Amino acid sequence: MLRQAQGTVHRRFATTGCPRQTVRLAADPFACGATDHGTTEAPRMPSWVSRPGCARYPPHSIARRGEEPMLPEISVVHVSSAAPLPMAEWSRSSSERLLLGASQRRLDQIAASGLPALSDAGIVILKATSADPLPDELRGALPAPLAVLTSQWSFEDCLMVPRDVLPATAPGSLWELAAEAALSGTAVTWRTLPAGTGDAAGSTPASLPRLAPPAPAASLRWLERLIPRAVQTALPRPASRTDAVALTAGLLQIHDFLDASHAQSQRIEGEGRNRAGDYWHAIMHRREPDYGNSKYWFRRVGRHPVFARLASTAGELLQNSPADQAQAWSRRVLPGGEWDPLAFVDLCSEAARDEESPLAVCARHIQWTEMQLLLLETWRDAAG
Repeated sequence: MLRQAQGTVHRRFATTGCPRQTVRLAADPFACGATDHGTTEAPRMPSWVSRPGCARYPPHSIARRGEEPMLPEISVVHVSSAAPLPMAEWSRSSSERLLLGASQRRLDQIAASGLPALSDAGIVILKATSADPLPDELRGALPAPLAVLTSQWSFEDCLMVPRDVLPATAPGSLWELAAEAALSGTAVTWRTLPAGTGDAAGSTPASLPRLAPPAPAASLRWLERLIPRAVQTALPRPASRTDAVALTAGLLQIHDFLDASHAQSQRIEGEGRNRAGDYWHAIMHRREPDYGNSKYWFRRVGRHPVFARLASTAGELLQNSPADQAQAWSRRVLPGGEWDPLAFVDLCSEAARDEESPLAVCARHIQWTEMQLLLLETWRDAAG
């Protein structure tokens, strides 16, 4: 596996019988050239590509034999999680693909456990293990430019890219790199990372949208600009233009761009096949928070197709919550087993006082389920 300590990189070599060598990084620490593998110099990488640590793995050390055809040799790149990616030149490499990640532990884990090959030439997003099937359902339903934007990007996630997909200028993050590649038409595949020591299945509180979020970080402004362009690219001729606007409002909302989402939903008040714009409008005010205004918009929405499935999931989450008040709230939010969005506004109002409390974490799980179900339904209404 790849290990790094005090400027030392451990590399494995493709030459038969060649022992693993320890190479001390020299003045040009990013040259992975002909002396290592007997290869010729490849075209220069974009000037932004670099990393604190780099190792190249031959096919037999990155994939287990007998599963799928093994990958061509790839380079494993540990990148900083800062934005923009602080990468300088990686001048020589014959590798066709790069495996990029901010978590050294994850990169080591992938290299040690093996990674099946993929026949397509696109990018591969390796996501942490989740017990929740809904993200997979969303990714399967949405076109790649939108599916990439529905995923909350984690520090543990990794990205495999062909060398020719790398942009000439440095992206702000691996997520931005994946989103721009998908928008340009590059094929996208998702793989689930193998569970490692200390991993927990499912969403963690830190990854769940907050009930009353602060403004997004300035480093995510690229996302606010890209979302409308991605919707237009994915739906050049929507079956319902109103619901395409609602889809834009929804994608902005799940990433906490409340003002931008509000501007979109206000354009389509009372419109759409299932009034998705009004539903996103109601969620925005619930998170603002302006609870009375939120209830006004939920009354305008009326019954919505997501309510049945949302009620089922919310019931399970409340039933399994360790919060003392969970069962009492279950009776209020689910009277007779039916979803009551006005009661959920009240639950969010109480739980938002401490976003890390057991009750708030449960409410945030329910909210994230609601958002994903509504995104899926809004897409169906827009695409026809």
